[in-house]
Amino acid sequence: MAGSLRPGISVIISDFLTESDLGSVLAALRSARQQVVLLQVLAPQELDPDVTGDVALTDVESGATVDVTVTPALLQRYHDALDDHTNRLMALAGAHRALWHRIRSDAPVDLLVMDTFRRIGLLA
Repeated sequence: MAGSLRPGISVIISDFLTESDLGSVLAALRSARQQVVLLQVLAPQELDPDVTGDVALTDVESGATVDVTVTPALLQRYHDALDDHTNRLMALAGAHRALWHRIRSDAPVDLLVMDTFRRIGLLA
């Protein structure tokens, strides 16, 4: 990949919730002289789950279902885990001189991308 791209911008749009070797991807893009932008897209329900009691949670990617009892303590653990994951993602982005920004999936895409690019300094 290092010789195949001209200097430019590579934008990766994902929820970044699956295990992957993102570090090697970022390193390869940086060695190809790319300014890397990570846009983490999360649904409002992922950012602030509004659920309590006994529920069946289904993973939309795998189809796996898990029955759980959602308590305030479980919600706090979820928020803590999401914060930890976000901090690791931000640190990884920083280590590879990539820009990171989180966006909500319910925002209008065209306005969202332009606004996000302005806020992170890619557009004037």
